[in-house]
Amino acid sequence: MIRALFVVEAAIILLTSIKYLRIAQREHYIPKSVTRFALRWYKYNFSFLLLALVFFSGFVSVFYWQLSLVTVVILIFSPLKLTYKGKTSKLVYTRRLKTVLATLLIIYIILDLISYLFIGLKYLGIYLLLSGVFLPLFLDVVLIINRPLEGLVSNKYERLARKKLSEIDPVVVGITGSYGKTTTKVLVGHLLQNSFEVLCSPKSFNSRNGLTRTVLEYLTQYTQILVAEMGTYGKGEIKEMVSWMKPQVAALIAVGPVHLERMKSLENILKAKSEIFETAEYAVINFDDPLIAAFSNELSKLGKRVCKCSKSASQINSCDVVVCSRSEDTFELFIKGNSVGTFDNKNLEVPLIDLSVAIGIVLYFDLSTEQIVRGLAALPQVEHRAIPMTNDRGVIIIDDTFNSNPSGASFALKKAVSYRSKDSNLYVVTPGMVEMGPMQHDANNDFAEEVLKAGGTLLVVKNTNKLALMVDNLRCIWFKDLKAVQSWLKQNSKPSDVVLFENDLPDHYP
Repeated sequence: MIRALFVVEAAIILLTSIKYLRIAQREHYIPKSVTRFALRWYKYNFSFLLLALVFFSGFVSVFYWQLSLVTVVILIFSPLKLTYKGKTSKLVYTRRLKTVLATLLIIYIILDLISYLFIGLKYLGIYLLLSGVFLPLFLDVVLIINRPLEGLVSNKYERLARKKLSEIDPVVVGITGSYGKTTTKVLVGHLLQNSFEVLCSPKSFNSRNGLTRTVLEYLTQYTQILVAEMGTYGKGEIKEMVSWMKPQVAALIAVGPVHLERMKSLENILKAKSEIFETAEYAVINFDDPLIAAFSNELSKLGKRVCKCSKSASQINSCDVVVCSRSEDTFELFIKGNSVGTFDNKNLEVPLIDLSVAIGIVLYFDLSTEQIVRGLAALPQVEHRAIPMTNDRGVIIIDDTFNSNPSGASFALKKAVSYRSKDSNLYVVTPGMVEMGPMQHDANNDFAEEVLKAGGTLLVVKNTNKLALMVDNLRCIWFKDLKAVQSWLKQNSKPSDVVLFENDLPDHYP
């Protein structure tokens, strides 16, 4: 009967796995991600004190086994504020999640049987301590164990997608970059839509499974061009995608510190992203990016047709496409050094380099100058990318919540400043940028300084980048969550004020 406590209390610990399963799901089941996030949570909210208390109660329970109950209770509530249910990122019981949970259950059943047979009640607390504290690590091990199985499942659907793609045989355009992928994809679709039947991969379907789903669910017999956004967390992922999608046209927009935490260096990011050119005959590049510009020589040596794109007027004679700002309200397009025309820039909601690369892509399809000009007359807005609106109180809201990179944040800030009148206030709401490794602190610190230099007030959300963003105690204000920020803005903002929401973090971030 007493030994049954092993089963009961271990089951309670298993219950705590729900909060970590939510992290695993949000982080795309990437091994090591659960442990990394668990350590982040223990770092904040004084949760390290709870961790110390867990170790104390666990080891002292060798002398007083009742303290093992204390160990379990603490583990249930730690780390502090990492919730079970979640508000912005609720747990979804998909087939993959159920597989992970089943594998974790098997591991714990084995551990419980061993403890029941060989570990005495005296060491119950230590068993619970180790199995509870190292639960995130166990879950990461499960993610590694399940990878071959998930690969088999993905291969099954990929074969079906490969067959369908081969039968319909559209021209495939592959787009990648540390940022700007979605915006460029939308622009390409817009510029081509009046001349071809175009399918753009929906939402952020930019992974292997996402593109498989795009082909199986959205590709029709009438599709002439498939514009596929391709993302990656490491070397080999894009290579696997292009092995069956085989883009004839491929574009690399930017190499930046997004996912630097995982890929360690910008050079590694370039290698991972440049896999998109493997099957392409036509390569479109952002020539303003020094790493990509240097890499363009390799593409030329491989016999690719390279289209160089820029947003700098100094590159008019060096690049195939240049979209450059001519005044506060206009931009000019140059193709092969020749001016195509000057266009209204006042309501342009996309970065010029994204537009330049998009035009570089559509040149492959022999669009006339008139067709391109017609498309530029009414460029689309990209959801959650620096989109302005005015709320019922007359406050101008700019939604840039899907951005998490220095270039995009700077662009959105400039856009927000342009909407500000003489007597209005500028508020920037942000949790900061993430997944940038050693560059994250400096990048967030620089953005905070940029906001203050623009005369804005920085409203910092949550703990993740609090230290880097709180550069001024008067003009930087910290809030525990977005709800608290919205309440503060309701009381303090007035008509004609501008509020920029820059990036958003789901609640599995501290």
